[in-house]
Amino acid sequence: MHIPVFVTTNRRPEFKHGLFAADYEGTLLAGEFMEALGNALAGVYTELDGSRVSMKAYMEAITQRGMRGELPFDASLRLRLEEITKYMNLEEMKAVVAGIPLRTGAREALMELEKYHDIIVVSGGIYPLVEHSLSTHGIGVDYVAASGIKCNGRLQDVYPLTDKSLPLKQLMQQHPYGWLVAMGDGANDRQMKGVANRFIWVCPKDGLAEDRDIVIGGDLSVVPQLLRELYGLK
Repeated sequence: MHIPVFVTTNRRPEFKHGLFAADYEGTLLAGEFMEALGNALAGVYTELDGSRVSMKAYMEAITQRGMRGELPFDASLRLRLEEITKYMNLEEMKAVVAGIPLRTGAREALMELEKYHDIIVVSGGIYPLVEHSLSTHGIGVDYVAASGIKCNGRLQDVYPLTDKSLPLKQLMQQHPYGWLVAMGDGANDRQMKGVANRFIWVCPKDGLAEDRDIVIGGDLSVVPQLLRELYGLK
Protein backbone atom coordinates (compact mmCIF):
# COMPACT_ATOMS: atom_id res chain seq x y z
CA MET A 1 0.00 0.00 0.00
CA HIS A 2 1.41 3.37 -0.98
CA ILE A 3 -0.77 5.60 1.21
CA PRO A 4 -1.75 5.59 4.88
CA VAL A 5 -4.29 2.82 5.41
CA PHE A 6 -7.91 3.41 6.39
CA VAL A 7 -10.02 0.25 6.33
CA THR A 8 -13.39 -0.98 7.52
CA THR A 9 -12.76 -4.15 9.48
CA ASN A 10 -15.98 -5.26 11.12
CA ARG A 11 -18.70 -2.78 10.28
CA ARG A 12 -21.84 -3.41 12.27
CA PRO A 13 -25.19 -2.74 10.57
CA GLU A 14 -26.85 -0.93 13.47
CA PHE A 15 -26.04 2.75 14.02
CA LYS A 16 -24.27 3.67 17.25
CA HIS A 17 -24.67 6.95 19.11
CA GLY A 18 -21.01 7.98 19.13
CA LEU A 19 -17.58 7.43 17.61
CA PHE A 20 -14.74 6.29 19.87
CA ALA A 21 -11.18 6.68 18.57
CA ALA A 22 -8.20 5.08 20.28
CA ASP A 23 -4.50 5.25 19.65
CA TYR A 24 -3.03 1.75 19.76
CA GLU A 25 0.58 1.57 20.99
CA GLY A 26 0.91 2.77 24.56
CA THR A 27 -2.85 3.33 24.80
CA LEU A 28 -4.72 0.09 24.15
CA LEU A 29 -1.42 -1.79 24.19
CA ALA A 30 0.87 -1.72 27.22
CA GLY A 31 3.91 -1.02 25.06
CA GLU A 32 5.31 0.31 21.79
CA PHE A 33 6.10 -1.72 18.67
CA MET A 34 9.49 -0.17 18.04
CA GLU A 35 10.66 -0.49 21.60
CA ALA A 36 9.69 -4.18 21.59
CA LEU A 37 11.57 -4.68 18.31
CA GLY A 38 14.56 -2.89 19.81
CA ASN A 39 14.45 -5.23 22.81
CA ALA A 40 14.45 -8.20 20.45
CA LEU A 41 17.67 -6.84 18.91
CA ALA A 42 19.28 -5.86 22.20
CA GLY A 43 22.63 -7.39 21.16
CA VAL A 44 22.82 -5.22 18.03
CA TYR A 45 24.53 -1.81 18.14
CA THR A 46 24.04 1.32 16.05
CA GLU A 47 24.87 5.03 16.06
CA LEU A 48 22.90 7.77 17.82
CA ASP A 49 24.08 11.36 18.18
CA GLY A 50 27.66 10.29 17.51
CA SER A 51 27.68 7.51 20.10
CA ARG A 52 27.50 3.73 19.78
CA VAL A 53 24.33 2.51 21.49
CA SER A 54 22.32 -0.69 21.65
CA MET A 55 19.37 -1.06 19.32
CA LYS A 56 17.17 -1.11 22.43
CA ALA A 57 18.48 2.29 23.56
CA TYR A 58 18.20 3.69 20.02
CA MET A 59 14.55 2.67 19.67
CA GLU A 60 13.63 3.99 23.10
CA ALA A 61 15.33 7.33 22.44
CA ILE A 62 13.81 7.94 19.00
CA THR A 63 10.37 6.75 20.13
CA GLN A 64 10.38 9.10 23.12
CA ARG A 65 11.58 12.05 21.03
CA GLY A 66 8.67 11.49 18.70
CA MET A 67 6.16 11.03 21.52
CA ARG A 68 7.31 14.28 23.16
CA GLY A 69 7.07 16.16 19.86
CA GLU A 70 10.83 16.74 19.59
CA LEU A 71 10.89 14.91 16.25
CA PRO A 72 8.17 15.01 13.56
CA PHE A 73 6.29 11.72 13.67
CA ASP A 74 7.12 10.75 10.08
CA ALA A 75 10.84 11.33 10.67
CA SER A 76 10.75 9.32 13.89
CA LEU A 77 8.97 6.40 12.20
CA ARG A 78 11.33 6.33 9.23
CA LEU A 79 14.48 6.47 11.40
CA ARG A 80 13.34 3.52 13.48
CA LEU A 81 12.14 1.40 10.58
CA GLU A 82 15.35 2.01 8.64
CA GLU A 83 17.33 0.45 11.49
CA ILE A 84 14.93 -2.40 12.24
CA THR A 85 14.64 -3.54 8.62
CA LYS A 86 18.40 -4.07 8.41
CA TYR A 87 17.91 -7.06 10.69
CA MET A 88 14.26 -8.19 10.50
CA ASN A 89 11.71 -8.95 7.80
CA LEU A 90 8.01 -8.23 8.25
CA GLU A 91 7.07 -11.70 9.50
CA GLU A 92 9.79 -11.55 12.16
CA MET A 93 8.50 -8.15 13.23
CA LYS A 94 4.95 -9.50 13.52
CA ALA A 95 6.14 -12.31 15.78
CA VAL A 96 7.72 -9.80 18.16
CA VAL A 97 4.82 -7.35 18.42
CA ALA A 98 2.37 -10.20 19.02
CA GLY A 99 3.97 -10.53 22.45
CA ILE A 100 3.04 -7.02 23.60
CA PRO A 101 0.10 -7.32 26.04
CA LEU A 102 -3.03 -5.19 26.14
CA ARG A 103 -3.39 -2.66 28.89
CA THR A 104 -5.38 -3.77 31.92
CA GLY A 105 -9.10 -3.56 31.20
CA ALA A 106 -8.68 -2.80 27.48
CA ARG A 107 -10.66 -5.77 26.19
CA GLU A 108 -13.51 -5.28 28.66
CA ALA A 109 -13.64 -1.53 28.02
CA LEU A 110 -13.93 -2.01 24.25
CA MET A 111 -16.69 -4.59 24.69
CA GLU A 112 -18.65 -2.12 26.82
CA LEU A 113 -17.93 0.89 24.60
CA GLU A 114 -19.12 -0.87 21.44
CA LYS A 115 -22.69 -0.85 22.82
CA TYR A 116 -22.88 2.89 22.10
CA HIS A 117 -19.95 3.59 19.77
CA ASP A 118 -18.43 2.69 16.49
CA ILE A 119 -14.75 2.12 17.32
CA ILE A 120 -11.73 3.14 15.27
CA VAL A 121 -8.11 2.38 16.11
CA VAL A 122 -5.92 5.22 14.85
CA SER A 123 -2.24 4.30 14.88
CA GLY A 124 0.95 5.77 13.53
CA GLY A 125 2.30 2.23 13.44
CA ILE A 126 2.42 0.32 10.16
CA TYR A 127 -0.82 -1.41 9.27
CA PRO A 128 0.44 -5.03 9.02
CA LEU A 129 1.76 -4.87 12.59
CA VAL A 130 -1.38 -3.18 13.92
CA GLU A 131 -3.64 -5.68 12.18
CA HIS A 132 -1.58 -8.65 13.37
CA SER A 133 -1.56 -7.42 16.96
CA LEU A 134 -5.32 -6.80 16.98
CA SER A 135 -5.90 -10.26 15.53
CA THR A 136 -3.56 -11.88 18.06
CA HIS A 137 -5.52 -10.34 20.92
CA GLY A 138 -8.89 -11.12 19.35
CA ILE A 139 -9.88 -7.46 19.21
CA GLY A 140 -12.53 -6.56 16.65
CA VAL A 141 -13.11 -2.89 15.82
CA ASP A 142 -15.07 -1.10 13.11
CA TYR A 143 -12.20 0.80 11.51
CA VAL A 144 -8.41 0.90 11.51
CA ALA A 145 -6.31 3.83 10.30
CA ALA A 146 -2.53 3.32 10.23
CA SER A 147 0.64 3.97 8.26
CA GLY A 148 0.93 2.20 4.90
CA ILE A 149 3.98 0.39 3.57
CA LYS A 150 5.62 -0.87 0.42
CA CYS A 151 6.85 -4.38 1.09
CA ASN A 152 8.39 -7.33 -0.71
CA GLY A 153 9.08 -9.60 2.25
CA ARG A 154 11.25 -6.86 3.69
CA LEU A 155 9.82 -3.43 4.25
CA GLN A 156 10.94 -1.10 1.45
CA ASP A 157 9.15 2.15 2.22
CA VAL A 158 6.63 3.62 4.63
CA TYR A 159 3.78 6.08 4.10
CA PRO A 160 3.15 7.55 7.54
CA LEU A 161 -0.25 8.53 8.87
CA THR A 162 0.92 12.00 9.87
CA ASP A 163 -2.46 13.51 10.75
CA LYS A 164 -4.63 11.33 12.96
CA SER A 165 -7.55 13.74 12.70
CA LEU A 166 -8.18 13.00 9.01
CA PRO A 167 -9.94 9.61 9.34
CA LEU A 168 -12.01 11.00 12.20
CA LYS A 169 -13.14 14.00 10.16
CA GLN A 170 -14.04 11.67 7.29
CA LEU A 171 -16.18 9.44 9.50
CA MET A 172 -17.88 12.38 11.20
CA GLN A 173 -18.83 13.74 7.77
CA GLN A 174 -20.17 10.36 6.61
CA HIS A 175 -22.24 9.50 9.70
CA PRO A 176 -24.41 11.59 12.06
CA TYR A 177 -22.56 10.63 15.23
CA GLY A 178 -23.77 12.41 18.34
CA TRP A 179 -20.25 12.77 19.71
CA LEU A 180 -16.60 11.88 19.16
CA VAL A 181 -14.40 10.71 22.03
CA ALA A 182 -10.71 10.06 21.45
CA MET A 183 -8.00 8.54 23.64
CA GLY A 184 -4.21 8.59 23.38
CA ASP A 185 -0.87 9.03 25.10
CA GLY A 186 1.53 10.91 22.79
CA ALA A 187 2.16 14.19 21.01
CA ASN A 188 0.65 13.08 17.69
CA ASP A 189 -2.60 12.22 19.49
CA ARG A 190 -3.19 15.94 19.99
CA GLN A 191 -4.47 15.94 16.40
CA MET A 192 -7.36 13.73 17.53
CA LYS A 193 -7.89 15.89 20.59
CA GLY A 194 -8.35 18.88 18.30
CA VAL A 195 -11.44 17.39 16.65
CA ALA A 196 -12.90 15.36 19.54
CA ASN A 197 -15.72 16.46 21.84
CA ARG A 198 -13.84 14.76 24.68
CA PHE A 199 -10.29 13.48 24.89
CA ILE A 200 -8.85 11.01 27.40
CA TRP A 201 -5.13 10.90 28.13
CA VAL A 202 -3.76 7.49 29.12
CA CYS A 203 -0.51 7.85 31.09
CA PRO A 204 0.44 10.87 28.93
CA LYS A 205 4.00 11.90 28.24
CA ASP A 206 5.22 14.88 30.29
CA GLY A 207 3.81 18.25 29.30
CA LEU A 208 0.97 16.98 27.08
CA ALA A 209 -2.02 17.13 29.41
CA GLU A 210 -3.54 20.55 30.02
CA ASP A 211 -5.73 21.91 32.79
CA ARG A 212 -9.17 20.27 32.88
CA ASP A 213 -8.07 17.43 30.57
CA ILE A 214 -9.26 13.95 31.49
CA VAL A 215 -6.23 11.90 32.55
CA ILE A 216 -6.28 8.25 33.61
CA GLY A 217 -3.68 5.66 34.54
CA GLY A 218 -3.05 2.33 32.88
CA ASP A 219 -6.34 0.66 33.82
CA LEU A 220 -8.80 1.24 30.96
CA SER A 221 -11.73 -0.35 32.77
CA VAL A 222 -12.68 3.12 34.06
CA VAL A 223 -13.33 4.52 30.56
CA PRO A 224 -16.91 3.21 29.98
CA GLN A 225 -18.09 4.64 33.30
CA LEU A 226 -16.54 8.00 32.45
CA LEU A 227 -18.50 8.13 29.21
CA ARG A 228 -21.71 6.92 30.82
CA GLU A 229 -21.49 9.86 33.21
CA LEU A 230 -20.61 12.34 30.47
CA TYR A 231 -23.34 11.30 28.03
CA GLY A 232 -26.02 9.82 30.30
CA LEU A 233 -25.62 6.29 28.93
CA LYS A 234 -27.10 3.37 30.82
